[in-house]
Amino acid sequence: QIERLVQDTTDLAKAPPGSTWGTPYQHRHDHDEEYVYNPTNYSDWPYWKQPFEWKNAKNPHNKYSQSHRRMWENHMTENATADGHDIPQRPYDPTKPMNILMLYADDWRYDTLGAAGNRIVKTPTLDRLATEGVRFTENCVTTAVCWVSRVSMVSSQYFARHNSTKPKYFFLPWNQTIYDLLQSEGYHVGHVGKWGFNHEHKFRPDFQVEEDGWHYDVRGGRVWHVTEKNEADALRFLDERPKDKPFFVNVAFFATHAVDGDKRQYLPQNKSMGLYRDDYIPYPVNNDTYKTSLPPFFEDTNEGRTRWHWRYDEEEKQQHMMKNYYRMVSEVDSACATILEEVRRQGELDNTLIIFTTDNGNFHAEHGLADKWYPHQESIRVPLIIRDPRMPAGIAGTTNDDFTLNIDLGPTILAAAGVVAPPSMMGRDMAQLYLGTEKAQTPSVAKERYLKGTDPTKWRDEFFYEHPIISHKEYIPSSEALVRKNYKYFSWPDYYSEQLFDIRNDPSEENDIAKSESPEIQKVLKEMKARFKELKAAVHHQTL
Repeated sequence: QIERLVQDTTDLAKAPPGSTWGTPYQHRHDHDEEYVYNPTNYSDWPYWKQPFEWKNAKNPHNKYSQSHRRMWENHMTENATADGHDIPQRPYDPTKPMNILMLYADDWRYDTLGAAGNRIVKTPTLDRLATEGVRFTENCVTTAVCWVSRVSMVSSQYFARHNSTKPKYFFLPWNQTIYDLLQSEGYHVGHVGKWGFNHEHKFRPDFQVEEDGWHYDVRGGRVWHVTEKNEADALRFLDERPKDKPFFVNVAFFATHAVDGDKRQYLPQNKSMGLYRDDYIPYPVNNDTYKTSLPPFFEDTNEGRTRWHWRYDEEEKQQHMMKNYYRMVSEVDSACATILEEVRRQGELDNTLIIFTTDNGNFHAEHGLADKWYPHQESIRVPLIIRDPRMPAGIAGTTNDDFTLNIDLGPTILAAAGVVAPPSMMGRDMAQLYLGTEKAQTPSVAKERYLKGTDPTKWRDEFFYEHPIISHKEYIPSSEALVRKNYKYFSWPDYYSEQLFDIRNDPSEENDIAKSESPEIQKVLKEMKARFKELKAAVHHQTL
């Protein structure tokens, strides 16, 4: 099965543009039976219930994936392959560079994991990964939108520093990104799936397959689901990689991002449609508080409100959307099982740093909103699980509630590879939180400037958040925040407006206390505004 898959994708990668193989990186499966869209007339159905099923009689890749998933599940319970034979794993050798596998999903917030306490969503692979590593419960992004967050991840810089705009402009030197830095140190480097930003360096990695913006599409004469395609391309990378070099690959799933422009939004695979069928997914408690929790300029012209109407303004629609969203979550979890099993089959599981995280969170009707962008918890908090071969035995299965950020991923990955992070990077090596300060690497910029002279052996207890205006302020206004665990200060620069929330006593951010007459609250507000300006100035300082 894998030989057929790899041969198909290898031949397609070599095919010249315009050949009978189609565009590069497409898959040809002429041995598959024809896929046919269901032609039944559903014109009287609501837009969000229009069908998307593609009929296929057989799918060799799915059979291969299912086999790998079964073996991974067997490994989770018995540490053995399906036929009962152990596969020796190459142990971690601190004198040699380890492999690095990043599993990077989209529009997926911190609590969309069984391990995070979600009793409905099914994520057994990621839940198991959390038992073998550390789950960071207060991991956040510095800007909650796809392209900015992804540039911040590869560069370890705030938006104010990299200033990348969508869709055309990427201003950073590529040799200051994790891809080039690892490649220059002898790593076999790959990118699978969504870049999220346009740049002229996409073909500099040793292996690159971009898939973005679709859930179902035709590739090489057959229909693929994007998660299935991401999974297949990750397997091809692992199969083709030179076995005498360490590897780094970012498997950047497009799921669970909705299909922009398609009001059906979430289109899972046929095989997942039985999942969650009998579950009820409750509305969030703060679905109806938008008139009091949001500033008055949040009208129905705001894109967050528009997408709330697309997805959540009726209970039946909300159930339909959330179940399809959760189905796509479970599909990514299943693909992760297949990829991890292939790493295990190659004997590299214990010599590979494994990271699961996402680019931003997602509103599921909280505050009467959908999608992301704004500084609320549902938007900025994202999952992070790290399984590191260097971890002491007692660390596995623990959680950490320090503020970690997406800009910390770059220094963490580079330090694990033994590569010195450039001074342009603004994040910190998260290994400090499970290995100790002496074994962690923090770029000088974070020590000397961004931390403003604080003790670099101590971890951050606050951070600055920013998001640019998109299109115009009525559509997606700019927003900024100073985030702490007890209070959060919001700034809406386009409207000269501010908010303050008591996170300890109001975790759903329903009650703005910025105009409170309490002297104690006004003291907190004054102090946070001053610190907010200080951190913003540090982040925006162009001589860093």
